[in-house]
Amino acid sequence: MLGLLAAAGSAAWERTRSIKLGVIGGLWCGSTGMMILLSFAFTLNLAFEPHATAWLREAFVASGMHDTGAFVVRNSLTAASEILIRTPIAALGMSLIGSLFNSCITRSKTLAVLAAWIMPPVLVAGAAALWHADSLERVARPPFVLTGVLIAGIALCSVHPIWSGLHRRRNADPS
Repeated sequence: MLGLLAAAGSAAWERTRSIKLGVIGGLWCGSTGMMILLSFAFTLNLAFEPHATAWLREAFVASGMHDTGAFVVRNSLTAASEILIRTPIAALGMSLIGSLFNSCITRSKTLAVLAAWIMPPVLVAGAAALWHADSLERVARPPFVLTGVLIAGIALCSVHPIWSGLHRRRNADPS
Protein backbone atom coordinates (compact mmCIF):
# COMPACT_ATOMS: atom_id res chain seq x y z
CA MET A 1 0.00 0.00 0.00
CA LEU A 2 2.80 2.41 0.85
CA GLY A 3 4.44 1.86 -2.52
CA LEU A 4 1.16 2.44 -4.37
CA LEU A 5 0.49 5.69 -2.52
CA ALA A 6 4.00 6.89 -3.36
CA ALA A 7 3.59 5.80 -6.99
CA ALA A 8 0.33 7.75 -7.20
CA GLY A 9 2.05 10.91 -5.94
CA SER A 10 5.02 10.34 -8.23
CA ALA A 11 2.87 9.73 -11.30
CA ALA A 12 0.74 12.78 -10.55
CA TRP A 13 3.89 14.92 -10.22
CA GLU A 14 5.22 13.49 -13.48
CA ARG A 15 2.10 14.57 -15.36
CA THR A 16 1.56 17.95 -13.70
CA ARG A 17 5.01 18.98 -12.39
CA SER A 18 3.26 20.12 -9.21
CA ILE A 19 4.05 18.66 -5.80
CA LYS A 20 0.72 19.92 -4.45
CA LEU A 21 -1.19 18.03 -7.15
CA GLY A 22 1.02 14.99 -6.52
CA VAL A 23 0.00 14.99 -2.86
CA ILE A 24 -3.66 15.48 -3.79
CA GLY A 25 -3.36 12.54 -6.21
CA GLY A 26 -1.92 10.35 -3.45
CA LEU A 27 -4.65 11.40 -1.01
CA TRP A 28 -7.31 10.66 -3.61
CA CYS A 29 -5.79 7.25 -4.32
CA GLY A 30 -5.59 6.45 -0.61
CA SER A 31 -9.17 7.57 0.04
CA THR A 32 -10.57 5.58 -2.86
CA GLY A 33 -8.58 2.48 -1.92
CA MET A 34 -9.65 2.80 1.70
CA MET A 35 -13.33 2.94 0.76
CA ILE A 36 -13.00 -0.13 -1.46
CA LEU A 37 -11.15 -2.01 1.29
CA LEU A 38 -13.69 -1.09 3.97
CA SER A 39 -16.63 -2.02 1.74
CA PHE A 40 -15.06 -5.40 1.07
CA ALA A 41 -14.25 -5.97 4.77
CA PHE A 42 -17.75 -5.01 5.96
CA THR A 43 -19.35 -7.24 3.34
CA LEU A 44 -17.20 -10.22 4.36
CA ASN A 45 -17.81 -9.65 8.07
CA LEU A 46 -21.56 -9.50 7.60
CA ALA A 47 -21.71 -12.36 5.09
CA PHE A 48 -19.70 -14.64 7.34
CA GLU A 49 -21.00 -13.38 10.67
CA PRO A 50 -21.04 -16.82 12.38
CA HIS A 51 -17.38 -17.35 11.56
CA ALA A 52 -16.49 -13.83 12.73
CA THR A 53 -18.45 -14.44 15.94
CA ALA A 54 -16.54 -17.66 16.58
CA TRP A 55 -13.25 -15.88 15.91
CA LEU A 56 -14.14 -13.07 18.34
CA ARG A 57 -15.78 -15.25 21.03
CA GLU A 58 -13.45 -14.19 23.89
CA ALA A 59 -13.80 -10.50 23.06
CA PHE A 60 -17.60 -10.92 22.79
CA VAL A 61 -17.83 -12.50 26.24
CA ALA A 62 -15.62 -9.77 27.73
CA SER A 63 -17.73 -7.02 26.13
CA GLY A 64 -20.89 -7.90 28.04
CA MET A 65 -23.05 -7.52 24.90
CA HIS A 66 -25.87 -9.95 24.21
CA ASP A 67 -26.25 -9.70 20.43
CA THR A 68 -23.40 -11.28 18.46
CA GLY A 69 -24.34 -9.46 15.25
CA ALA A 70 -24.20 -6.08 16.98
CA PHE A 71 -20.82 -6.99 18.44
CA VAL A 72 -19.41 -7.93 15.01
CA VAL A 73 -20.64 -4.61 13.56
CA ARG A 74 -19.23 -2.63 16.50
CA ASN A 75 -15.89 -4.43 16.24
CA SER A 76 -15.78 -3.77 12.47
CA LEU A 77 -16.52 -0.08 12.94
CA THR A 78 -13.85 0.23 15.63
CA ALA A 79 -11.28 -1.36 13.34
CA ALA A 80 -12.44 0.87 10.47
CA SER A 81 -11.95 4.02 12.54
CA GLU A 82 -8.26 3.15 12.88
CA ILE A 83 -7.95 2.75 9.10
CA LEU A 84 -9.85 6.01 8.51
CA ILE A 85 -7.27 7.88 10.59
CA ARG A 86 -4.05 6.22 9.44
CA THR A 87 -4.62 5.93 5.69
CA PRO A 88 -4.86 9.68 4.91
CA ILE A 89 -1.75 10.32 7.02
CA ALA A 90 0.14 7.58 5.17
CA ALA A 91 -1.16 8.84 1.82
CA LEU A 92 -0.07 12.38 2.59
CA GLY A 93 3.42 11.37 3.64
CA MET A 94 4.08 8.74 0.98
CA SER A 95 2.71 10.76 -1.94
CA LEU A 96 4.74 13.79 -0.80
CA ILE A 97 7.92 11.69 -0.64
CA GLY A 98 7.13 10.07 -4.01
CA SER A 99 6.56 13.48 -5.60
CA LEU A 100 9.75 14.89 -4.12
CA PHE A 101 11.78 11.85 -5.21
CA ASN A 102 10.45 12.12 -8.75
CA SER A 103 11.18 15.85 -8.90
CA CYS A 104 14.79 15.21 -7.78
CA ILE A 105 15.51 12.06 -9.77
CA THR A 106 14.33 13.47 -13.10
CA ARG A 107 17.02 16.15 -12.98
CA SER A 108 19.91 13.82 -13.80
CA LYS A 109 20.49 10.29 -14.96
CA THR A 110 23.33 9.91 -12.46
CA LEU A 111 20.94 10.53 -9.57
CA ALA A 112 18.50 7.94 -10.95
CA VAL A 113 21.26 5.33 -11.29
CA LEU A 114 22.62 6.15 -7.82
CA ALA A 115 19.16 5.77 -6.29
CA ALA A 116 18.67 2.49 -8.16
CA TRP A 117 21.84 1.14 -6.52
CA ILE A 118 21.16 2.51 -3.03
CA MET A 119 17.49 1.71 -2.52
CA PRO A 120 17.56 -2.13 -2.66
CA PRO A 121 19.91 -2.35 0.37
CA VAL A 122 17.72 0.23 2.11
CA LEU A 123 14.67 -1.98 1.48
CA VAL A 124 16.56 -4.99 2.83
CA ALA A 125 17.49 -2.99 5.95
CA GLY A 126 13.82 -2.12 6.52
CA ALA A 127 12.80 -5.76 6.05
CA ALA A 128 15.56 -6.85 8.43
CA ALA A 129 14.30 -4.43 11.10
CA LEU A 130 10.79 -5.84 10.71
CA TRP A 131 12.12 -9.42 10.82
CA HIS A 132 14.06 -8.61 13.99
CA ALA A 133 10.97 -7.04 15.54
CA ASP A 134 9.07 -10.26 14.91
CA SER A 135 11.61 -12.18 17.01
CA LEU A 136 11.19 -9.86 20.03
CA GLU A 137 8.54 -9.80 22.72
CA ARG A 138 5.54 -7.63 21.88
CA VAL A 139 6.54 -4.87 24.32
CA ALA A 140 9.98 -4.39 22.72
CA ARG A 141 8.74 -4.33 19.09
CA PRO A 142 7.50 -0.75 18.46
CA PRO A 143 10.85 0.97 17.80
CA PHE A 144 11.90 -1.71 15.33
CA VAL A 145 8.50 -1.82 13.63
CA LEU A 146 8.39 1.96 13.22
CA THR A 147 11.96 2.06 11.93
CA GLY A 148 11.42 -0.87 9.57
CA VAL A 149 8.22 0.54 8.12
CA LEU A 150 9.78 3.99 7.70
CA ILE A 151 12.93 2.68 6.01
CA ALA A 152 11.05 0.21 3.79
CA GLY A 153 8.46 2.89 2.97
CA ILE A 154 11.14 5.31 1.83
CA ALA A 155 12.68 2.61 -0.35
CA LEU A 156 9.26 1.81 -1.83
CA CYS A 157 8.67 5.52 -2.46
CA SER A 158 11.65 5.54 -4.80
CA VAL A 159 10.56 2.68 -7.07
CA HIS A 160 8.32 4.65 -9.44
CA PRO A 161 10.58 7.72 -9.63
CA ILE A 162 13.62 5.53 -10.40
CA TRP A 163 11.71 3.52 -12.99
CA SER A 164 10.27 6.58 -14.70
CA GLY A 165 13.60 8.45 -14.51
CA LEU A 166 15.56 5.62 -16.11
CA HIS A 167 12.81 4.82 -18.62
CA ARG A 168 12.42 8.47 -19.65
CA ARG A 169 16.16 8.86 -20.05
CA ARG A 170 16.42 5.71 -22.14
CA ASN A 171 13.56 6.80 -24.44
CA ALA A 172 15.02 10.31 -24.78
CA ASP A 173 18.44 8.88 -25.71
CA PRO A 174 18.37 7.87 -29.44
CA SER A 175 21.52 5.73 -29.14
